[in-house]
Amino acid sequence: HSPAMDDDDGAPRARKPVLRVHTSRPSSSPFTTGRGDDSSDDGDGEENEDEDEESSDDDAHKTATFDGLELLRHGRIAHEVVAYERASTSGARGASDGIAPGVSGTRGDAKEMLRELELAKRNPTMAAFLRMGGAQDEIGKRRRGKGRRRRSAKSRNTMEVDALMSDATILYARGEFSSAVEKLHACIVKAPNSSEPYEQLALVYEETNALDKALDCYSLATVLKRSVDPSMWYRMAALAVQVGNKEYAIHCLAKASRSDPYNFENKIDQATLYAEIGENKKAIEQLEWVLKDDTPSTDGAIIRDATVMLAKMYYNAKMRDKAEYALERMLDRYPQHVDATVVNILIELKIEFRKHAEVLNIVERAYLNIAGDNGRFPLDISVKLGQCLLQVGRIEDGVRHIDELIDQDASEYDDLFLDCASTCVEVGLLQKAEQLYRALLPLEEYNNPDLWQRLEKCISQNRGMHGVADFYEDLYEAYPDDAFVAVALADALSKFPEDVETIARARTLMYDLDRDQVREYGIVLRVTALQRKLLSEDELTVIIPATLTLLDDLMAKREQRKLHRKGGAEAAAASFIDDHVRISDEDIFASIINGAEVALRLGKINDANVIVNNALSFSSGSILTKEQTASLRYLRALVSYMNGDLHDAATNCRNVLEVFPQSITLWNMLMHMAVNYPRALSVGAAKLAKRLVVSTSEDDGRKRLVPLMASGYVHTWNKKWSIAMHDFLTALAIAPNDPEVTLAAAISLLHMSTHNANEVQRHAWALRAIVLLERTAALRPSRPHEGLYNIARGLHHLGWSDLARPIYERCLEAPAESDVSLRREAAYNLSLIYRKAKAHDLARAVLRKHLTI
Repeated sequence: HSPAMDDDDGAPRARKPVLRVHTSRPSSSPFTTGRGDDSSDDGDGEENEDEDEESSDDDAHKTATFDGLELLRHGRIAHEVVAYERASTSGARGASDGIAPGVSGTRGDAKEMLRELELAKRNPTMAAFLRMGGAQDEIGKRRRGKGRRRRSAKSRNTMEVDALMSDATILYARGEFSSAVEKLHACIVKAPNSSEPYEQLALVYEETNALDKALDCYSLATVLKRSVDPSMWYRMAALAVQVGNKEYAIHCLAKASRSDPYNFENKIDQATLYAEIGENKKAIEQLEWVLKDDTPSTDGAIIRDATVMLAKMYYNAKMRDKAEYALERMLDRYPQHVDATVVNILIELKIEFRKHAEVLNIVERAYLNIAGDNGRFPLDISVKLGQCLLQVGRIEDGVRHIDELIDQDASEYDDLFLDCASTCVEVGLLQKAEQLYRALLPLEEYNNPDLWQRLEKCISQNRGMHGVADFYEDLYEAYPDDAFVAVALADALSKFPEDVETIARARTLMYDLDRDQVREYGIVLRVTALQRKLLSEDELTVIIPATLTLLDDLMAKREQRKLHRKGGAEAAAASFIDDHVRISDEDIFASIINGAEVALRLGKINDANVIVNNALSFSSGSILTKEQTASLRYLRALVSYMNGDLHDAATNCRNVLEVFPQSITLWNMLMHMAVNYPRALSVGAAKLAKRLVVSTSEDDGRKRLVPLMASGYVHTWNKKWSIAMHDFLTALAIAPNDPEVTLAAAISLLHMSTHNANEVQRHAWALRAIVLLERTAALRPSRPHEGLYNIARGLHHLGWSDLARPIYERCLEAPAESDVSLRREAAYNLSLIYRKAKAHDLARAVLRKHLTI
């Protein structure tokens, strides 16, 4: 939904309406002379015979006069009205909440409002005007309750006012605006309590584009009128927006809504203005009022615009479930008014919540509203539908929709290209993902390391490291001075250690790096690790003593700083000069990490232990960052593991996981240790995994994936199959196309189906497990041997031997993958089935054919 307000187009006459609501002028003709709607008549004729019976409120209103011309000279009337209203409202709210009047929620706002209020009160005329404006509504109500009083005959003063108004009309028609202003000023002097001169003066100021003065005149007129037509408030709101006073525009729209309560466009305008000044809560309240159940029926376009705006505000306020509900309510109650915008936003929310199957239903229900004359959807909806089709396994249908995007201009649909490529990566369509990512490379805002790394992942899967090296070679030709490109190319070349020339080129690339760029990209540790990888063993040996010397120097300076601060050892303190070199400096810390890793690589465990422990001694004084301390603890875990201290290694692993919960390397290390040290995955590790899952926001689904899988594996190790199944199924909802996730979920379902007493639930879990095993095989088409074995093994585990046997046989006939062969396992399991069926000859034949050495 576009904002309800537009900017002024710079025309000399700023009379273009800028609000959704009707903003025509209050009167049909430029000037009128009748004053039947004014609060009083200042003539000096005969008094009405019932004058003594007027209420005291009416007398108070009549005597609360002010000098209008002085206020016009002062200016900023609308600003003062807003300040007065804010302070009064804040005071009332503060009194009810136990807060001093005039004090708002924040100390700064309270001071500002009090300052503005005091400025107004220093001017007695302004104070009278503000008091009169505040009481105008209530006085008007009481007057109307008593009926209108009879007018006396026109006095001489009245006739003079009428003559001045007529002269002003003629001058206005001739375009002599300055003379018309003089006549109207004279009218105000003779009839200070009449609203019409102010209204006509406002029209003159509008013609001369003096919008601030016009708004001030309208503000004075509203106080003097018995009742103000909503169209006048709407006109004032439009002027207030044009002069940039959005708070006063809200004030005017709120006044109009009192007599025009079911003008929904007014509410939408107020919501737009509240949002623009940062009052999102009030904006949401206005839109919720428009969409509440008991509101009268109104135009469908208004309902649609209000729903879209409300959904966007809910989304920005982190109330995404409410945003989803608001759009679904629109689709359910007003399907005939749903358009592509509503459907598009709702689809985006469903995709974010990974409710891909529901998107298909939404598109089907809204087909008639969003399909064009040719029966095709708008491109953005069609592409997002394709993403959802891919996620639910309808690959061919999904690719057909995605292909519609390929021929489009990437600069116009850049966000769709990026989202579709990410989806293709999730479902394993890496060639299609690479094609989409490459379309973004010519765009300057996307040609950066983030996109390069995404492409690297796709290329490495499609064409291996040779393809990655070729990709970065092309980038290096285009950006020879970019440190990230040079490091990435050297890293790719380092994967070919047999090629001497390639390794030599990788070393050359690493020697001439811009250190400032390296720090800016945050790849200091990567550079250090790569340099270490490219060095020979003789060259690496030099690094260890250099690191030990560096640490000794840092520790000595630390002691000197302590003495200097305490004032002891005066001679040493006097000669000490702090060079401000700290272990937490990025380059220094990278050198220490480099030395420790070199020592581990060369098998010098004692040296590595000394380096890590000395570096960790700096962590107690908050010198090292949390991430730096975690990096050192990871190295300490490696040292302890190599020394056989699995207890200390597991403890350090768990500490590091608190900082880096998504580190697959750490989780694998912890689980590997559990083979020889079962307590590594004890109750403490299980609690850690669950805590990490809970601490990760549900909005960051991909970030929760690793902790969820880790929690499932830990509980599997501890035979807590129900908890493991819950974690794996939650991970499956986040990554339904990840083969590791689907396999883990299938295994947990298989175990639960054999341990559950509920027959219906047991059968449901068993069937779902087999479906997931088939899904895993489909997600790994390059490993048919593995997929067939997993399906047969699952059926065998459930006791469905008659179904498992033919699949075992197909597994034995299928060509085995180069890196893994499950032929022997399949043959042995098949022989067990034959033996159980008393077919011993067949069992021996299988063993003789496939298990003979």
